Amino acid sequence: MTSEQVELELLTDIRDRGDSLMQRAGRAMQIARNYRWSQIARRGMSLVRKRFSDDRRVGSISVPATLTFRCPGKLAGVAEIVIDSHRDHPSHQNGDLPKGMLSLLNRSVDTGWPIDWQQDLSGLPHLWRFQLQYHEYLLSFLADTAESNSDFHSLALVEEFLLHWIGEHLPEQVETSSDSWHPYCISRRIPVWLWILGRYEIRGHVMEPVKKCIFQQAEYLCDHLELDLCGNHLFENLTALVLAACCFEGKESRRWLTISLRQLRRELSKQILDHGEHFELSPMYHCQVLGNLLKMACLLDERDHKTAMRFLDSAQRMLNFLARITQPDHEIPLLGDSGYGEAPNPKQIHRLAELASIRFSGARTAVHKTGPYWVFDSLQSKESNWLLFDRGQACCDELPAHGHCDLLNIVASIGGRPWIVDSGNFDYENSSMRRYCRSSIAHNVLTVNNENQCQIWSSFRMGRRARVKYEQNGSRDQFDWASASHNGYRRFGINRMERVVASSSEHNVWVCADLAHGMPTGSLVGYLHFAYDIDVLEIPESDPAKRTLILDDHRQQRQMTFFGTEQTSIVDGWQCPAFGIRKKNPVIVYRQTEAVPRPMGWVLYDMDIELEIAESSTNRLVIKTNQPATTFDWKF
Repeated sequence: MTSEQVELELLTDIRDRGDSLMQRAGRAMQIARNYRWSQIARRGMSLVRKRFSDDRRVGSISVPATLTFRCPGKLAGVAEIVIDSHRDHPSHQNGDLPKGMLSLLNRSVDTGWPIDWQQDLSGLPHLWRFQLQYHEYLLSFLADTAESNSDFHSLALVEEFLLHWIGEHLPEQVETSSDSWHPYCISRRIPVWLWILGRYEIRGHVMEPVKKCIFQQAEYLCDHLELDLCGNHLFENLTALVLAACCFEGKESRRWLTISLRQLRRELSKQILDHGEHFELSPMYHCQVLGNLLKMACLLDERDHKTAMRFLDSAQRMLNFLARITQPDHEIPLLGDSGYGEAPNPKQIHRLAELASIRFSGARTAVHKTGPYWVFDSLQSKESNWLLFDRGQACCDELPAHGHCDLLNIVASIGGRPWIVDSGNFDYENSSMRRYCRSSIAHNVLTVNNENQCQIWSSFRMGRRARVKYEQNGSRDQFDWASASHNGYRRFGINRMERVVASSSEHNVWVCADLAHGMPTGSLVGYLHFAYDIDVLEIPESDPAKRTLILDDHRQQRQMTFFGTEQTSIVDGWQCPAFGIRKKNPVIVYRQTEAVPRPMGWVLYDMDIELEIAESSTNRLVIKTNQPATTFDWKF
């Protein structure tokens, strides 16, 4: 085992540090410095109310004697798209529900049938217990059984499930601390029930209690919006309210709509950035919010056409952003807290957009900048060589929960398949895997002494934050390039860490170079993560200072040469394409320990290209290729 493997294992197993009073005070100051005071005040009020409330039950929620439920024109269309998506994606295989086996977050549990809602599930991850209350596995069950022509029997089981859940979770009997009536769980569950009502004919003796329960959940949710958390949680609350309001008549539904639309107007201007990205900087949550926006616009069109059009304006910007960062395999890049199967994928998003009568407005270009992201795309259907350079900030200032230490990260695909990958995210628990996935060593970045760019602790906390200082891009010497820097290692004597990424579509060459500006007190350590199905092969006779490796995906090969390094080794890392899944993947670790830094990085190129790398000074890099001949000359 190499020293890097030992280090990687130690870093994967680190526990939270900073238990001293001084360190806890420092963390509190970082929270106060970045969060809005209204968030802190609302969170404090929420905790006080829960702690000192005399009545800790949800309580009785009255329902009008006459409850009018209506199906908006596009409810069935939206429901069809949503349910079909659960059949299309492999992560939605949720066990054998009628036999009492339920699989969520790729973890199977014997829950019994009907589900024993009183069983002790405290040993399971909190997100698993939340997803149990979302009921989205009902859509997977219906989608799967539709292919086996057992719709009627499956629907009867779903009806049995709904009646059993309602009977076990009466609001006057459930405590407010229960997951079942948590505002976020309600927000995820209401749409599921609406899709079932919109797609299938529910029998009358089931329909009435289901409608009554949806009404009660919406009433409770309207008075318990997650204003302390905001972000995607609040957006989910408001989406559920709008969808419910579009399906009910009466003064209560008008109240839901008035409150939710007023709040949504504020949230859209705050949560959707100018270039169309969701402000939590996670493609998964971007898809979640965009999908909700499109669903609301579809159902709201008949009731409030003007507001629906405003929603579609925001959705159009989000759709354009998503289209520009989607990988050649039609999936999102796993930046920040992202995983496959937990949010609408791009295919489902585009189907919803088509139902809402909007499409991606723009043309694919070989090189484009969208917000802080720089994307290279070969535009060749057979090759589909694609690279994304993330020059955005680590997280949203006021909501850092889903941010990672991944400043100046890179992901790339060759021949339409992911090659250079982000580690993704394994879970939301305060675990060693959570710390690993959020750490800098889990991303394709340069570190100092393997330390994180930002200060992270617990499952969702981020204190001291590095900032991207500037970004530039252009073309020269037959190369398109983009550069940026961050200040995450000032405490180690580095004023800024600069990275330049360049690509030549004509010569099929990619370059990534870093330079630490300053006198670092420690070694520079870079990480490059490859997909678990990529083989990294060593060439023993290659120059240690300019080591060349062969990368093989069993269909094609590429060469990768490292420069400015004194040691390069291959270790095992973790690739987490979905929650609860981790696969060992090859990680290349490259080091520079000289007192005076010089450019270091790598070049990826075709097997038949001859490469020459010349570093003429401490801040200059010259790369030459023969057959074909080209030169990339860069001065930092």
